Amino acid sequence: MSKKFKFNIDNLDFQKDSKSTHILKIVLTQFVAIVLLSIVIFLALSYFTDTPFEKNLKHQNKIIEQEYDKMIAIYKQNEINIQLLEKQDNGLYKIMFGTAPPENKKLQLIQEMQDKKPKELAKENNKKVSELFNHLSESEKGFEDLMKILEEQKEDINHIPSIQPVPNQNLNLLLYGYGERLDPVYHTPDFHSGIDFNAPSGTPVFATADGVVSKSGVGKREFGNVIEIESGDFTTVFHHLDKVSVYNGKIVKRGDLIGYVGTTGKSLVSHLHYEIRYKGEPINPIFFFFMDLTPSQFSEIFEQSTRAGISLD
Repeated sequence: MSKKFKFNIDNLDFQKDSKSTHILKIVLTQFVAIVLLSIVIFLALSYFTDTPFEKNLKHQNKIIEQEYDKMIAIYKQNEINIQLLEKQDNGLYKIMFGTAPPENKKLQLIQEMQDKKPKELAKENNKKVSELFNHLSESEKGFEDLMKILEEQKEDINHIPSIQPVPNQNLNLLLYGYGERLDPVYHTPDFHSGIDFNAPSGTPVFATADGVVSKSGVGKREFGNVIEIESGDFTTVFHHLDKVSVYNGKIVKRGDLIGYVGTTGKSLVSHLHYEIRYKGEPINPIFFFFMDLTPSQFSEIFEQSTRAGISLD
């Protein structure tokens, strides 16, 4: 067995290690190696595996992220509903009082939320939700106040178009909207002065306001059978009818049956072209269904009308 020596600096000579010293060195070396190996294993496990506490934190973070995404979606949808309600209210206010309504303070909630981190957003969650729904409540209250004004001025208000001209409570009739659209026959851009209801032939058509029939029967070649009703400053126009059930000079009330949907005139498919003119100028009829639709239904029908990039006539 080889012997272990160590150099003694005092007498400048080599001396033999005692057996106990040698064993102690071996034990200490193994102990240090075990400690180092344990540290390496601990660090590796900590890096590649999660403790129960870390797993719980990650689970909570995942839930927070999911709730954050849901909250953003709710905020965006409510912002759209608020904007649509404001457009509708502003349009009616202008018609009723002849001037634009006072400027409202616009919400900046969506942008603010997108700039914040999830932790900051979570802290302000209750406050933002409260602000958003308070604003929505105020918009709905403004709409209710406007409806009270309409009730007080009922005789004049009855001359404002305010319902859909065909049965569409389930919103199953696709609308083709007002504005620049592609002509279905000539395939060229053209201004579409009304909206088209994609309704089957024979679908009943109703007066949308009280008034007097100023035109009924065959109109211009491209319009087919038409009806026009004068209601004070408003004129409602109906094209491509199959049958006309009223005559010139007849007094009608909102909701009266006046004719049936058809395909007469320049009409590729059965549908009703419906216009509203205010003091002789066409305006978007989509904002004049307020007696017929809830805010959420209005949001849906408004989206339908903006998606359609063509007209049916």
